[in-house]
Amino acid sequence: MENWFVTAAMEFGIVVIGLILFGKFCSWSKKFSLPGKLKLWTYILLGLGVIGFNVWYKIAEKDVTQMPTVLVVSLVFVIFFSFVLMAETKQE
Repeated sequence: MENWFVTAAMEFGIVVIGLILFGKFCSWSKKFSLPGKLKLWTYILLGLGVIGFNVWYKIAEKDVTQMPTVLVVSLVFVIFFSFVLMAETKQE
């Protein structure tokens, strides 16, 4: 019983730290401004990326050696997308 509680507390702490860091990252990215065309292409890339990452994940379920690569690339994509989403749109 004690081991379960320690594991759950550690996982909860990791999630809370991750949320705090993500919030700091998003508030930092609000200081930047990007052109509207770049934001538009990022949204298009997001739509294609969602489909591509789902297909890649299904392939990685069969070949487990690809799973760490899938997870790292998808997390990098999430960080890039959140930066573009939170940045201000530059007035042209």
